[in-house]
Amino acid sequence: MNKFRRPLYYLFVPFVAIAILVYANISLSQRTESGKVFNEVLISEYQGCYYICVQFDYPMRYMNHFPFDQGKELRIELQPMDVIRSDVPALFRVEAASLPEDHFPLSEVVWEGLMGNSLYLTLHFQEEESYSVSQCTNFRGVLVTVPEKDRAGECPANWTQEQSAE
Repeated sequence: MNKFRRPLYYLFVPFVAIAILVYANISLSQRTESGKVFNEVLISEYQGCYYICVQFDYPMRYMNHFPFDQGKELRIELQPMDVIRSDVPALFRVEAASLPEDHFPLSEVVWEGLMGNSLYLTLHFQEEESYSVSQCTNFRGVLVTVPEKDRAGECPANWTQEQSAE
């Protein structure tokens, strides 16, 4: 009975190995297909606040931002978490994001790439704005919250993309 199991085992292992290699090749080719840093920029309005979600093709860790609470330009320092070798050059290229048709309060979003010793994303606003910056839960983006000028108090911290559709 062992004689019959052994040949099946030797046939099964190569098929599993080939399947793993094909899956790895497909997932890597999909990941590097764009050669870009941005995935998309989403802008939503909810309860008197604008939520700007800048999503990346790579996991990015939010490190810091400047100026701290308001300005016409916001520079966000990021650190890539998981980038394969062939995608590294994309991190050093300057890239502008395409904005949604109704993109108030933004005028431009630019991936600056390497500036000094860090990688930066810059948001240019149409006028001086107050804001706060946080990491998205999936590490694939940063969330910039901008209250409307006449809004009193803080923006809701528990905002989700689904709430904007309501």
